[in-house]
Amino acid sequence: MTTYKSSQSYTSLAFLKRNIAVVLASGMVAFVGVVDLPNRDSDNLSKHLIGATQQDLASGHSRAIAFLHQYKDEIIGYWLKYRIVPPEMLATTILQENRKRPGYEDLADFLGIGETAKFWDTYIVPSTKYLSFFGYKPRFFCGTDTSLGPGQIQISRARRLSRKYGIGERFRAELENILQDPVENIRYLHLDLADLMARKNRQPQNGASFFDDPKLAGVIYTEHKMGQTSSPIENAQPSEEGREFIKLLVETDFSSLFGTHTTLKEEQKEAMKKFLQRKTAVAKPKKQRIKPRC
Repeated sequence: MTTYKSSQSYTSLAFLKRNIAVVLASGMVAFVGVVDLPNRDSDNLSKHLIGATQQDLASGHSRAIAFLHQYKDEIIGYWLKYRIVPPEMLATTILQENRKRPGYEDLADFLGIGETAKFWDTYIVPSTKYLSFFGYKPRFFCGTDTSLGPGQIQISRARRLSRKYGIGERFRAELENILQDPVENIRYLHLDLADLMARKNRQPQNGASFFDDPKLAGVIYTEHKMGQTSSPIENAQPSEEGREFIKLLVETDFSSLFGTHTTLKEEQKEAMKKFLQRKTAVAKPKKQRIKPRC
């Protein structure tokens, strides 16, 4: 009996020490990250680049273009195999997620996985169950659901896609590792965009091709960021980020990336330009109230 109590005490003490170490380590990383933020670029893509030049690493946009050149075979491959997500959609999503990405986003990703996330979800989130500021609960008190990798795929979304498309049940730690692999991340990004585009209310009208509707790509990207909606396509509008996404589609030279596999035509780009010149309402995120969010 005495031995059992002693063992239990030792286990509890070790557990406490481990969690204290996690908190201290997280605090140190956060402090170093915050102090160094003005001088730090995101390495979300650069860490995957092989043989990158100084020109490739000069800006977020150039890093994203270099990454797309390195992984263009995977992007084109999904288009040739399934004919659902045009290569320009996959590429522009990665561009949009990374071209202006600040260094502190890497810190947020780090703190949102592994032991740090486990500690936060186990101890901090439950203790803030009734916390409310002005009628809604801040997102960071609702549990960690980190977006990871080049396509910034949320862990919960990757789990849902795994179940829906027969990949199988995957635990959080496994998904964290998978989503940090660039090839697997592109795979999940393709699944996510294909899932959004395959719905009846997101199909091009009258048998047109996907890019014939100048706003459709922006609406799909908006839902990639903010979640699916059931609105008819004629009523759906892109968010500000969605409009930036359309602008990026127009400005990017995809022929140098995808050659003969480029699907976005010049006349479709012109229609997108005209859409951007019109003043239209934009989709806005709703406040995350306590009941539905947590």
